[in-house]
Order: sequence, then C-alpha cells, then structure tokens
Amino acid sequence: METDYDALIVGASIEGLCVANYLALNGKKVAIVELMPIKKMGNEDKCALLSGKTIEILKEFFQIRIPSKFIENEFESFSIDFGGKREVIQSESYLVNEKMLIYYLVGKIIELENVSFFEKSEFTELLFDNKRIIGAKIKSENIEQLKAKIIIDASGSKSAVRMSLKENAYFSKFPDESKIFPYYEELVENSDFQGLSFMFEPEKKDVGFFSVIPKSEGKAIMRLNVFDKLIDPEKYFKEFKEKNFSNCKTLKSTLGKYLISNPFYGFCYQNVLLLGSSAFQNNPFLKEDFSLKMNACVSICKELMNVFSINEIYTNDLWGYNASFMRKHGHKLQLFEKAKDLLFDLSSDEIEYLIDSEKLKELINSAFSGINKASLISLIFKPRLIAKIMKHADKFNKIKEAFSKYPEYDDFVIWKNGLK
Repeated sequence: METDYDALIVGASIEGLCVANYLALNGKKVAIVELMPIKKMGNEDKCALLSGKTIEILKEFFQIRIPSKFIENEFESFSIDFGGKREVIQSESYLVNEKMLIYYLVGKIIELENVSFFEKSEFTELLFDNKRIIGAKIKSENIEQLKAKIIIDASGSKSAVRMSLKENAYFSKFPDESKIFPYYEELVENSDFQGLSFMFEPEKKDVGFFSVIPKSEGKAIMRLNVFDKLIDPEKYFKEFKEKNFSNCKTLKSTLGKYLISNPFYGFCYQNVLLLGSSAFQNNPFLKEDFSLKMNACVSICKELMNVFSINEIYTNDLWGYNASFMRKHGHKLQLFEKAKDLLFDLSSDEIEYLIDSEKLKELINSAFSGINKASLISLIFKPRLIAKIMKHADKFNKIKEAFSKYPEYDDFVIWKNGLK
C-alpha cells in the first residue's frame, strides 16, 4: 500500500503531536507513525514541566487546551540548594502527567479526517528517488511505505530517521561516546516535598546534581545526573538519599544514560526535520523543560506552511525555521552551556560567595536590562543564578548580539566556526 502525504511524522512525542495537530488544522494531510500501541504510549510516572507561558503557546498557537485534571502539581517557585544554602526563585510552572497528555493529544488528532495514525508501526528506512528523499518504508500490518513532502523525526533519543540520513557536514549518525553519562532516578513516596528543587554538594560539585520534582499524592521524582563516569550513580544516589531523605519510600527506580550536548531542538537536512533529542540535542538541565521545545515547534510550523507548495524541498528552503528560532532563543541555549561550564569550574567557596553576594544582584539587573525576563524564567536552571555565575554582565549581551545575526543557510558554517 502506498499513500501520499504533506508531512510524515515519525514518533508520537508531545512535540510531534503538537506539530501534527497544527498542520492538520491548517489543511495539511499528515501521517503519524508510532512504534508503540496507543495503550502503552507515554510513561505514567513521567511528567512534562510547563511554564505558564508555554501553556499559553499551546492554547493560542496549537489550539490545545490542557485539562486541569492532567496537572499533577503547580509551583510558584523553586529552589537551588548548595550545601544547605538555598536560593529561592519565583517562577510559575506546572507539572503535567505525560501519559495523560499524550492520550489527550492522540485523541484530538485521530478525530481529524486528514490525519492517519499508524500505531504498532516501525520506521525502517527512507525512500529515495534520484537521490531525493520522497518518503519512508514502514514495517506494519497494513502499509509498506508512505510518501511525503516533508519527514519529521520526533522519535526522541531513538532518532529513527536520523540514523537513515546520509552523513553530512552538520552532525554524525552517532553521538560522541565521551559525552554520554549515566543517571539514576527513583519514584519515591514522601509528602514532605513542597517544591521543585535542585541540590549540589559543595565538596562533590563535580560529581553531578540532584533534582526533586514533587508529583501528586505525596510522590516525587528524585534524580541524580552524574558528570563523572567513574561514579556509580545508584550508590551515590542512595548515600545522598539516606543522608538527606531517609524517610522516603522507593516505589520504582530507573538507571539510564543521557547525552550532554549543546541544545538546539531542531535541524533540517534536505526535506527532513529533526526535532528535539532526535538530533541528539540533550542537556541535563533542560531535560524536563518544554518551553524552548514548544518555541522551536512554533518556528517549525510557521516555516513549513511556507514551503509545502515547493515540489522539491531542500535544506535551504527549510532553513528559515532554524534561523528564526536561534535568533530569538539561541542566546539562552548558549548562555546555558557557558553557565554550566562555569559552575563546574568554580570552587565551592566561589559558588557560595556568588549565591550570597548582594553586589551581584545589582549585576543581574544590568545583565537582563531590556530583555524579556518571562521567557528566560522558563529555563529549568534559572537565570538569576546563571547571572550570578557569569563573571561579567556584558558576556550575556555579547552572546545575544552574536545570535541576533544567526545566518542564512549559505553562511551557516562560517558563522558557526566564528562563534567558537
């Protein structure tokens, strides 16, 4: 069986489903290929962290209104704890059950006449015609291949489509093994957790950091992200937990791996769009945050509507969404990376000084003068601490200025090399 579509989306992730909903509501014929059966999609223990602004984007742009019953917790602030010294930061955010949200999105989408949803279907390889990508082969009960003008890889860390792309100048098929690190997390039962918290041990700051995300009904997700491969994350996690949260009851545990790389959230190659971690753009601080991912989806959707009329779509035809997103948000991502590097270069005494310093609070106002603070506050590792870690306020403005000149496609390689 062979069918033609405007867009083929591989992976029913939250981002992929949002893009599918937008395209379908704007009259495009969309196919979604998902490996898992619908009833097994999503993780009931996992949650998406959405800022108030992100919820507005979902409602206004994607026409998706999240039911209040899907919200497991609401935070007005969060804290960063460094050896008992705590920085509390005001920030509106909501914890949304991932499984319920995915079910809700799938339910909305499959009701649309111009959407075909193929569950229990596996992407196997791209289809080529005279070196042009024209679709994909699918392993499924009902269909063998799908043809589409644009293919979107939203399969997350599996990066299913990306693995089929021919090698090009911007990324390799496989990530750098030296940047893959372990993490360990537990779903715990404890009613004492009141808010989102990130914790560092001063004498072991190079080891990694802990995060605690309270869920509903007295449960919470505790995670240790490790930056040293010689550290046993499970052993260190349990030592930290026994020392600080001995009354927590473990309900479920997970040992996994994550990739530290510069977050980008999207890339294009010929007529293929790589969305989020499909391009191996992962970052431990941004792992749960969806605000930048949704902003990337907005840029993608706007650009897609401009290119569907083109018969043969190339990378430079889709480059506008990369340029648009990075001009608006690239400086935040780059600032994140620099702040992360600085944090683990500073001594424990230096970090304690930065957290307590009143003088540097004045520096914050200077660093963020004229900048939309609401958009920055959506970052997981919040900007007030980032600004303190930065040694000079003008670094931020220099980064912002560099990304405001994010290039058109032909000049990208020159600009990227110059940024370093």
